[in-house]
Amino acid sequence: MLPTDMPPVAIITLGVTLAIIFAINRFGFLQGRTGIPAASAGAAQVAAVINLATAAVEGLTMAVTESNVIARQHARATDRLAEHAENLGEGLDRLRDEVIRSAAKMK
Repeated sequence: MLPTDMPPVAIITLGVTLAIIFAINRFGFLQGRTGIPAASAGAAQVAAVINLATAAVEGLTMAVTESNVIARQHARATDRLAEHAENLGEGLDRLRDEVIRSAAKMK
């Protein structure tokens, strides 16, 4: 049944019912509001603080990521230094043994 097939009283009732539902929804009568709140200065300040906090967290994330990269590079460099120190120690041990053998042959 289309609205044009309805009796005039039913169309008026439907229109009034829809208007009441729209008014309750739009002006927030059931929730105790005075209407749909426009963007207030307080909401803008809260949004600004949230944006600043988000930017700060992003900055910290980048700093931590860079720090992790530097720490990995440092760990690799330290491993290489430890390897060189170990090789140097082994070389000194071989040199000492050779000096001892040479001294023993001179006697």
